[in-house]
Amino acid sequence: MSGRRRRLHLVLVSVASGLALLLGGYSIASYQVLSDSEAERADAAIGAAEDLCTQVEQSGRVCVVNPSDLQGSAGPAGQDGRSITDASCIGGLWRVTYSDGQIDYDAGACTGEPGTDGQDGSVGPSGAAGQDGGDSTVPGPQGADGSDGSDGRGITDAQCNAESGRWELTYSDGTTDEDAGPCYSEPGPLG
Repeated sequence: MSGRRRRLHLVLVSVASGLALLLGGYSIASYQVLSDSEAERADAAIGAAEDLCTQVEQSGRVCVVNPSDLQGSAGPAGQDGRSITDASCIGGLWRVTYSDGQIDYDAGACTGEPGTDGQDGSVGPSGAAGQDGGDSTVPGPQGADGSDGSDGRGITDAQCNAESGRWELTYSDGTTDEDAGPCYSEPGPLG
């Protein structure tokens, strides 16, 4: 075998091996549920197989696998998954209701740690005057003692005027009252 044929043979064997690996990997993946990332990898594998076949055809040879045959038909639609129909924060815990009727009463904390106190707000406007209150039935506290008053006026002398039958009073401030009321009563019968 010449050197050129040997290299061509190695290229064909490499391409065939690569295609076989890609085909095998894709076949295994088709038996599993493909997630978005797996579907992207399958599309990339088919693109790589198409590139390899293009290189083989440019060298004047025939690609042993048709890359368009690698992708199968779409499978049946899967069943709907379970979804959340209601979520409530009760007592600091999430209560989650699912579409299948199940309820999770402790689906995790729904409140965080307390935050820091905020700054005091500005003073608001004064409110309207309120109504006068009624009289209180509860006595208030006793007031302080008042200051001493001035001295009062006392009686320094009292005389019964025998002619008028009236009291004549002299007061401590020097004033007098000559008609301060009757000073004797009518005599009663002697007995």
